[in-house]
Amino acid sequence: MSDSVLIGLNRKGNALLCYFWGETDCPEVVIATATEHVKRAIAENWTGDEDSEETIKAMFEIASNDFSLGGRFKFEFEIGGAEFTDVCVNLAAHEGIQ
Repeated sequence: MSDSVLIGLNRKGNALLCYFWGETDCPEVVIATATEHVKRAIAENWTGDEDSEETIKAMFEIASNDFSLGGRFKFEFEIGGAEFTDVCVNLAAHEGIQ
């Protein structure tokens, strides 16, 4: 997967809002503007390893998701979950976002 392309079918936005909740006191939000950002967020907030089978499966499911059918994709776990939403981010207004 290229670092300059963001995964998912029929996306309209330039980023994915990655929202993780569950076993932590405070949910984590990541604005991912590249596929590698999504993969890193999944590893850091869910699977623990960018190369794990679970990470690879999640990346495949997100890549296969048709975002025109609601604009989001969700995984739910016994405790918590992860949601990926197609969003438009004004990158000029957020210098720290790449």
